[in-house]
Amino acid sequence: MEQYLDLDQQIILEGMHKALSVYLGPLSGTGKLLIYDTNRYANNSYIERVAPYIDYLFYQSYGASPSRLDQGITGYSEYISSCQFLSGYTSPEELDGNRWEDTIGPIWESNAITMAQWQPAGGAKGGIFQYAIDRDGMTYDEPDYSSIRPTTFEYAKRVIATIKSQEFAETKTSATTTIEALPTLSQEVKAKITAKVRDAEVPERHLLSLCHWLLG
Repeated sequence: MEQYLDLDQQIILEGMHKALSVYLGPLSGTGKLLIYDTNRYANNSYIERVAPYIDYLFYQSYGASPSRLDQGITGYSEYISSCQFLSGYTSPEELDGNRWEDTIGPIWESNAITMAQWQPAGGAKGGIFQYAIDRDGMTYDEPDYSSIRPTTFEYAKRVIATIKSQEFAETKTSATTTIEALPTLSQEVKAKITAKVRDAEVPERHLLSLCHWLLG
């Protein structure tokens, strides 16, 4: 959604999403996602008309700072959870006059990584999306600017790694909380186990197995 709608158009927008909700989205029971994509703040996005029918909101936050992301999600939080909110960054498209510069410069210092690291206050974001992923690593200079060139997705790989590291940290926190709540373990044993969980560097999917091994 990138434009103003009059009242009649808003009613059509709502009716369209209600009709689609039979086949897509959380009300359909099909497991198929219905995603609402917009570059607008909540008060101009008509989110109130579609919120019950969508799984996720993709917020086109190209070139945005963390403060703009904070401002963006504040309005949407009245209608959706933070876990339904995904910010988005973009790569330079060919012959594009925009200069978002999310994926320009050293990867670990890029705005794409800044967005991946951002979390809303009081919750976790749903994730992050990349627009023009086929242009990952391109620049606004020639020969990139006016030609189609292959990519190795270096920015996307680092963004995914950043998101995964956040998820792993959250999983370790959850595991530690669970261990601390076990009434059958002494404080000494709890301290030993939680220390090993805290220091774990295994992939997230193996953490439950690690806990089982420690407890076994």
